[in-house]
Formats: sequence, structure tokens, C-alpha cells
Amino acid sequence: MSKTTPVLRQALEYAKRGWAVFPVWGCWPSGACRCRRGKDCQHIGKHPWTEHGFRDATTDATRIRAWEDKWETANIGIATGEASGLVVLDIDSLKGGEASMEKLIARLGPLPRTLMVRTGNGWHLYFEHPGGRFKSVAEAIAPGVDIRADGGYVVAPPSRHQSGRAYQWEPGRGVFDGTLGRLPEKWLDELGRLGCYIDGAESTVTTEDLANTEAPVDPGGRRQHGHGEGGEGEAQPARRSGQALPAYFLQMPTDEFLEWTIRHTLPTGPGRRHHQVFLFAKILKGHPEISRWDASKLIAAAVEWYKAAVDALGEGQIKAGCDENTADFLEAWDNVHTPGVGIAEQAFSVALEDELPKAAHLLVDDASKRLLAACREMQRLVGDGQPWYLSTRQVCRLMPEFEQRMSVYRTLSLFERLGFLEIVERGSPTGRKATSYRYLLPLDE
Repeated sequence: MSKTTPVLRQALEYAKRGWAVFPVWGCWPSGACRCRRGKDCQHIGKHPWTEHGFRDATTDATRIRAWEDKWETANIGIATGEASGLVVLDIDSLKGGEASMEKLIARLGPLPRTLMVRTGNGWHLYFEHPGGRFKSVAEAIAPGVDIRADGGYVVAPPSRHQSGRAYQWEPGRGVFDGTLGRLPEKWLDELGRLGCYIDGAESTVTTEDLANTEAPVDPGGRRQHGHGEGGEGEAQPARRSGQALPAYFLQMPTDEFLEWTIRHTLPTGPGRRHHQVFLFAKILKGHPEISRWDASKLIAAAVEWYKAAVDALGEGQIKAGCDENTADFLEAWDNVHTPGVGIAEQAFSVALEDELPKAAHLLVDDASKRLLAACREMQRLVGDGQPWYLSTRQVCRLMPEFEQRMSVYRTLSLFERLGFLEIVERGSPTGRKATSYRYLLPLDE
């Protein structure tokens, strides 16, 4: 009969919340690590006690109980990042973390009340993972402040620190009596600027990724370009961020679209595969028909991309195997927030100069009128009747007039109520998936 210890019971409770857990080496009362290195261990009470480290983390109760020989003396590790939907700010008081946090809050604004742990030397602040890629980086944002996210983990209560103190949830901010908060936009923007956070919805790629690509050819053999007065074969200048995508882009047949996307997302050198395969998934998912493909078609597309990447770089330049790359592609497909590349940027830049829709006379605010014009342009770009994606965060980035995402949400809800827009598929409340819409008004009015 399995033995249930206090640590095991807590590990199982974390797993019920969807947090992936695994055993970590604990500490002796003397402060030495229970691993064979003892007092000479460089990570006392903090390193994994499993073969594959945090990659063994799981929410499966059966697998967690299978480690029963460890839980009596182990600490608990929680895999951060997408594995558990967590980002944790690790504040080390001994390295000046608290002073750093005061300066960060003064510059970036206050953090919301969220789950909080008292560690041996500081604090852990738990936040909801916003999606995209969030790196685990030591002191990237300030001295004494580490980020524990994708590819990382934290030690959780009731684990023991080498100082002899236990990790403890703060009263009212614990796993059973607190609420998991979200990192504010200014903090996410700063982390993005520092290279720690890559937003799968907007920041992962821009039209600059395609800035030197050849425009696709329509069935009649003409080069396709964005709106403007440029002559045939003459590229149109970008109005805002990067190169304007051709209006024909999302109306290409699937085989032509797939071939074009593969050609323009191949890695340019070693170390670029992971980023480029995410870009490949993001663009493909923006095609109305491909977005509905089943797993077999998606796997075939990933295999075709991998073979082209190997041919482009040469044998031995891509370390991952084809199946591993397919796994990365399918994961990227699930993690894409806002499918497509550059469509919103082009639509909003055209909306700055285009005539307003006739229905805009029902609106009062200039920002609302321009947003409606952008929605019309989105529909023009993807094709009449086809759905398109838009997130509130995108709108705030492209239209500074909207300072709050809730304002965008309410405006788009008004458009739906007035019959301007139809919601095809509602996005997730956590913001990990954008909402898809159709513009219902005539495109020529």
C-alpha cells in the first residue's frame, strides 16, 4: 500500500490545479543536500531527483505516486511555463531583489495581487502564463530578480530550504485562498524588449520577417501587391511595420499557399529552426482552409517543411530529427494566438487613409470609426465571407488611441450588437487565442 506523506499530498493538490510536479532533492537538518554531494552540492535542496529533471514533471496522479520512495524526504518542484500555465518572478533578497522590485514598480507600475511564496531568501510571485514564449532567465530584468517560465521550475511549499526554513504560502495569497494574477502590459512589454518574452499573438513575427520575399503570382501570372497606385511589377512601400502583404495572399489555393509559406519560412542558419517552424505554423493557420486541416495533413506539411529545411541548410545543420520538428510544429500550431502575418498591420495602416464606412456615422468616437474601417479592410484582405482573427492586444498596439484592452473589447462588442461584425469563434478568456470575426457590411461602402 502506497504511503501518503504531507509532501506527496501537496504535490497531488498542485497537480489537480494543472501544475506539473516532480520530486526535487531535499535537505538534511544540517543544511546539506540529500544528494550524494551533500554539503558540497552547488544547488542544495533545489535540483531534480528524476532522470530527466523538470521534463519528468506531470499532473498524472499515478505517475506522481510512483515516486513514493522519494516523497518522504523530497522537496516539490513545479515546472513553470506552458507546462503549468505559470510565470514566476523569483526575488532573491540577498542579491538586492527587493530593492530592484521597488525600482521596477516605480518605472513599470504596480503588480496585481497574486499568489506569493516566502522562500528561504526572498519571494516567489506566481502569475498566469500569457501564452507565446516566455524564457527562464536569471537577472534579465534586474539584479536579484529571476524569471521562471518555459524551460524552468520552482521549488514549492512545503519544501525545506537549506537555511532550515520551509517554503510557505503567504496568508491570503496561497494556493487555496489566493488568486493567480496576470502580468500587466507594461511589464510584458519590458520583458519583450529584453528578449525574455515573445508574444505568440503579435510579437513572434512581423511583416519584417518577410521583408525581402518575392510577391506571389496570381493564376493570371501577375505579381500581386497591396493597395496603392504602383505600376505592375512595382512593389508598394510599407506604410507602417514591414512590407505590406499582397491582397491575394490568403486567397491563394492551398497547395500554392503551402509551397510559398515553406519557401519563405526556411531557417537561414543553425539555431533558427524553432523560431521559423513557429512562423510556418502561424502563417499556415491564417489560411481559411488550412486552418481546418486535420492532424494527418498538418503532419505532412511539417514533414515537407523539414525536408526543405534540410535541403536548404545541408545535412547535419539541423540537430532535431523530423519527428521532433513535427512535435514542435504541432505545439506551435496549438500555441498560435493570432494566425497570419501582417494582415492586421496592413489593414490598420490602410484604414488610416481609406474612406470611412458609411455605417461609421452611427459612431461618435474617431477611434471607433477607424477601428470599423480596419475591420472592413481585414475582410477585404482575407476574402469576402472568410473569417479573420483580431486580438484586443493587437488593436491597442496598432491604435494607441485605445489605452485599455477592455475598451477595445467593448467597442468590438458594440459592432457585433449593431450588426457590423459576426463572431465566428470566440477566443479564450485568458487571451491565449484571438477571436475570429466576419465583417457583415458591404465591402464597397
